[in-house]
Amino acid sequence: MTNSAGKGPRLRPLFTLTIAVCAAGVIYLGIGYYIYLQLARGSYGHGANDGNTPAGFHLNWDDYPDFDVTPYLCPDYQDVMIVGGDPGIDLAGWWIPGGVGRSAIILCHGIHSSKANDTLLIVAGMLHRNGYGVLLFDYRDHGLSSQEDGMISLGVREYRDIIAVFEWLVQEKEIPASKIGLYGLSMGGGYAAAAFMEDQRIPAVVMESPYAHLQMIIEEELARNGFPKWLSHGAILSARLRTGDNLMSMPPLDAVGRSNGRPMLVIHGMADSRVGVHHSQMMVDLAELKQASLTSWLVEDLKHIEAPIAFPLRYEKTLVDFYAQALKSVQ
Repeated sequence: MTNSAGKGPRLRPLFTLTIAVCAAGVIYLGIGYYIYLQLARGSYGHGANDGNTPAGFHLNWDDYPDFDVTPYLCPDYQDVMIVGGDPGIDLAGWWIPGGVGRSAIILCHGIHSSKANDTLLIVAGMLHRNGYGVLLFDYRDHGLSSQEDGMISLGVREYRDIIAVFEWLVQEKEIPASKIGLYGLSMGGGYAAAAFMEDQRIPAVVMESPYAHLQMIIEEELARNGFPKWLSHGAILSARLRTGDNLMSMPPLDAVGRSNGRPMLVIHGMADSRVGVHHSQMMVDLAELKQASLTSWLVEDLKHIEAPIAFPLRYEKTLVDFYAQALKSVQ
């Protein structure tokens, strides 16, 4: 006859350990979910850029109090609403018509921002005064576009909105696909890279201060705020459980290997503390390895997305020359 009287005491440590592990897992996911919410909560309205339009806007750069935005104003813009990349999504945009038979550029704003971003509007003015049509728009869960679930997918869904805007220009404005380029600012550079990677019709992309891989940028953001980098895995898993989005599925770095000869331009300030210049350097290094058509301008002493403000004339010429060649525009 077997004596089972001693099994209870022997099982208690295992039970306690199991409870402790489960509790630690729940706490870890809870912290990860909090981080995910802070990073990916939707951004409605125009925030500090409220009131900005292509026809008139203010500059939110304290280091450049004398910067004159007048040369970059575009009074002939049109409010447009574009069907987004998924059912039920409508995208609020501004269309600035260009010269007859000219190319068009889609401008993609950064995270927690909108089409009313002051730096983006300066870029719009640079392009428009060189004859380009310009389309600025808000991603879903940003600005004045549709609110889907109140969460930003960090490019996983936003890239489909970029492609939808690209298709709108082809269908509604009858602009050939070969004459439509992309420009992405900050996180928008990563989103633009994802669209460029997924839709091979897109002939060219410019990325200003982009990130190379999302996990890297999450880890760096955590470290900057005094948190351990390993919490990034909890945030990524929380996103998967909360929305089904796999945030790791579309690293912008992969666009270099899938560019298939299409030209890319990356611009980055070397004193950028928000998205370090090493992200763009990774793209440059991979392009050299893959023999991809990538041009870079890594600017000494400049902070995040500062180049259009610090060197506007050179910046404008760099963009115009790039798109002229990439889109075969006649200047």
